[in-house]
Amino acid sequence: MSSFSFNRVTVEGNDVLNNVSFRVEKGDKVALMGSSEEGKSTIMNILKGSIYPTRGDIKFLEGNKVLLYQSAIPSNDAMSTISSFLMKNLPGPSAANKSVIENVLRSVKLSDVRPARTISALSLSQQARVQMAAVLLQKPDIILFDHPTDDTTGLSHDDVEDLKTFISESSTTCVIHSNDEDFMDSVATSILHLDEDVPVGESTVSLLQSTYSEAKKYIQDAKERAIQEKAEAVRQEKVEALKHSRSPDVVAELDRIGFENLEAARSQEQYIQAMLLIMILHPPAVIALYKFGFLSAII
Repeated sequence: MSSFSFNRVTVEGNDVLNNVSFRVEKGDKVALMGSSEEGKSTIMNILKGSIYPTRGDIKFLEGNKVLLYQSAIPSNDAMSTISSFLMKNLPGPSAANKSVIENVLRSVKLSDVRPARTISALSLSQQARVQMAAVLLQKPDIILFDHPTDDTTGLSHDDVEDLKTFISESSTTCVIHSNDEDFMDSVATSILHLDEDVPVGESTVSLLQSTYSEAKKYIQDAKERAIQEKAEAVRQEKVEALKHSRSPDVVAELDRIGFENLEAARSQEQYIQAMLLIMILHPPAVIALYKFGFLSAII
């Protein structure tokens, strides 16, 4: 079952989000990957509802509630008590508010902190746990995590590990935007890869069903293959350009010395000798040799 989907979404002025489509399944833990920080931030802002696409549409499962997790509690709630802050996040009236709040604080390992304590008196680590308690109370269908483990959050190692556990064990759809590769590798079940450097006509966004490290290796390998294929195409073009001089002597000489050996010997004496020999055997080949850079070693 699809949790949300982008259908031919375009954001004007954004090179990555141009007619892109993808679908995220319910319960997926999606990590955003790619060199385009603008593209990743734009997707988060679209899901938050702070910006809207120029064209296309975003569909959510009916009734889906989207919530942004922030480790720091807003300054206007700083003087609230833990109890009053959490009560604001209850989805509806409850006759057992005290019991609900005590249970949720226990679930985020704050059972030793009095609910009557003021938020401003809490450490950043404790505030982050109160925020997670608020998330649990609201029961969202999609949780957005925007740089949840940055240094500015003040989270301890234990806090980060507990956050990993929460995301991994939750049945809620989660979207994670972070520079912490270890964190994303621990929690992601799929990767939304954004890449503005793709051939014309290919999608700039792809959804990969893998861990973060697996996706990173797959993408790096694909880029290396593309570079090798491009280099091979250039090499073949050079060979064909020389052979099209229609000189049997040039063709025979290329076959004899082997083009691969010729390339490997660019700065060596044998390379210079090979070029000079071709020039002597067939002077018109000089133009092709010059055009493709073969003469740089001897001019």
